Amino acid sequence: MLTRLRGQEGVALVTVLVLVIVLTVMGVAMVDLVLTETAIAYNQGDAVAAQFAAEGGIARALYELSLNAAWPGITDTLGDGQYQVTVTSSGTMRTIVSVGTRSGARQILNAAVKVLPRFAVNGLVGNTTVTLGGAQAGLTVENVLPFEETGALHANNRLGAATAVTINPAGASVIGSVTANGTISGITCATWPWRCDALFGTIGFPRLDMDSADPASYRSRALATTDPLDGLNLFFRGGDPASRCSAPGWNFALRETQRCWDRYINDRVGTIGAAIANSVFYVQFNPSERTQYALSTSTITHRQSRGGDNGNGDPTLIITRPPLVVLNDVMVAAITVRGGSITTITSVPAGWTLVPGGTNPIDNGTTLKMAVYYKVATAAEPVSYTWGFSSSEKASGGIQAYVNVDTAEPIDVALGQTTPSGTDHSTPGVTTTLDGAMLVASFAAANGATWTPQTPGLIERYGAASGGGPQPSRTTSEGTDQLQATGGAIGVKTSRTGNAAVGIAHIVALVPRRVTVDCVGLAGGTTETLCLRSRPATDSTAVIQYATSDPRQVTGMIAVFRRVAGTAVAGGINFENVSLRTANYTQQSLTGDPALVAGGQIRLVSSGFPAAPRDVDLAGFVYAFAGLDNPGGGCVPPSTCSNDLQGSAGSGIDMQHGANQVNVILRGVIASNGAVAALDTAANLGTVTIRYDSAVTDVLPAAFMPLATGNALLVVSWSAKD
Repeated sequence: MLTRLRGQEGVALVTVLVLVIVLTVMGVAMVDLVLTETAIAYNQGDAVAAQFAAEGGIARALYELSLNAAWPGITDTLGDGQYQVTVTSSGTMRTIVSVGTRSGARQILNAAVKVLPRFAVNGLVGNTTVTLGGAQAGLTVENVLPFEETGALHANNRLGAATAVTINPAGASVIGSVTANGTISGITCATWPWRCDALFGTIGFPRLDMDSADPASYRSRALATTDPLDGLNLFFRGGDPASRCSAPGWNFALRETQRCWDRYINDRVGTIGAAIANSVFYVQFNPSERTQYALSTSTITHRQSRGGDNGNGDPTLIITRPPLVVLNDVMVAAITVRGGSITTITSVPAGWTLVPGGTNPIDNGTTLKMAVYYKVATAAEPVSYTWGFSSSEKASGGIQAYVNVDTAEPIDVALGQTTPSGTDHSTPGVTTTLDGAMLVASFAAANGATWTPQTPGLIERYGAASGGGPQPSRTTSEGTDQLQATGGAIGVKTSRTGNAAVGIAHIVALVPRRVTVDCVGLAGGTTETLCLRSRPATDSTAVIQYATSDPRQVTGMIAVFRRVAGTAVAGGINFENVSLRTANYTQQSLTGDPALVAGGQIRLVSSGFPAAPRDVDLAGFVYAFAGLDNPGGGCVPPSTCSNDLQGSAGSGIDMQHGANQVNVILRGVIASNGAVAALDTAANLGTVTIRYDSAVTDVLPAAFMPLATGNALLVVSWSAKD
């Protein structure tokens, strides 16, 4: 029997309702959990997609920067995501910020890279051939950057030479990749631990503006930059009014560019260029100017003179030797004969040479001829000298002898000219290049009258006239001189005859006896090559001329460059035998300019033993054109111009190091438009190290970047955030 209790129905209903509510809540919670997990899954997918988009932006930036170092960034899509890339530049550094987005997700990646042209990541570059290592060990070529694209050396081989790179492992330690556009000899690429590629191709050489009218060219900058120590510019060229060499108190002549440089270095204390922002020392030698220069040691004086004539006419003219002439006196003879261009001087006494410069002999039509000769007296001179003619003609002339004339190079300048009919006859004006020149002026006229000098200070040394017959059929001659204390332009010299007639006037400047200052390690007479001295400038008699002309520390660029014609250029740099150094040499140029640039060759040939261990340390870029400048320029658009150098058959870098205890360290990039040779030539304790140092190349010359051949990227840092 069932018994129903009062109120039980209500309790059951409440219980059921509670269960329904609980189950409902549980169901709703389960649905919410599923929806949340789904949302999380979608958000994670967006974040991953945003991350991929940001990475895609970084990859895009690396690609674009490898082609164009000035690429600024871009906004683009990747799938259904997007990346926004911004690139900021500071020197060679590029900071890349890539923001990737998808739906509401956002990821940011940061990267810092160093952008270097492929040219610059090679420690040594030759546009034709590269030869490393001799029979002796002591040379190291190294690239310190840790990835395969960086190279120890590269040869463009633009001229198609049979051998692009030759390495002698016994004499050269090469650390880094070796690439070329031609044959690689001396090493086996299959076993080379770094990249070794004989088919790498060519890389662009940067175009350096050496001498254009652009204010940014190196020559223009040197002209516009002054040294605060004396207020004069940094352009060196003897005899050039625009150069410091012609400034008051300097007055260095056409043959004294090296002397001007030596004086500048001698006058400086401490680091050369330290107080000059972005200093460019630009040296331009005059055509065929020698590195050596001569200094006058004595004053030229007149020894003795003699005049003579052949009377009424004869096929010869005999002139007596001035009796007081002794060994090494220099004699000047002026020979005058009737007939002009129809008379020939058929014989000249032994040892006499026509004075160079201008036309010599000189004909005034068919009336008169003058020929001027010189001779350095020997220990046994004859009593007289005889000149022979093609026919019997009236002739006159004379010999003037001088003491303390330079016997090796007695003539500075010479020039002559015909003069119209009259009583006054004048020489041309000339410009002497040295102080203390003796000006020897010779005059002739088609008459028999006497002469009287008209120029103040002009001294007559002889007078002679052929005899017989009326005045118009005779000849008259005069020899004069005048000492010029200071080199430079001189006015005409004039003398007067007693009767009007056509004439000829000639002037020659004799060089005073000198001692030479040369560069040890260069053959005497080497032209257009700057000597970076290892010792004071000492003359051929061992007397010191400039006590501190050997530079110790240089900050900035030294350029030696002269445009010959078109793309042909000249100018070299020679390190005087570094075993003679009395102190270390250091030079650095880390502000965007090369350290050394030469139109021709950069040469370091050394041998021997220094008094103590020495270093020669160059930090920056060393660049040699090897005789051929960049072609092109001024093209519109610029892309139609080639920035590549032409490829010279000449030698650009020549290092033959055999000096014991001397270390040569070159940190940066060594490059040449021509051939490169580096080797130790003797077994010794000295070394040569060519090291590509990224710290040195943080600041590159503007011409090095960007280059159409592409850039190498060095990743410096990487970070991510959201």
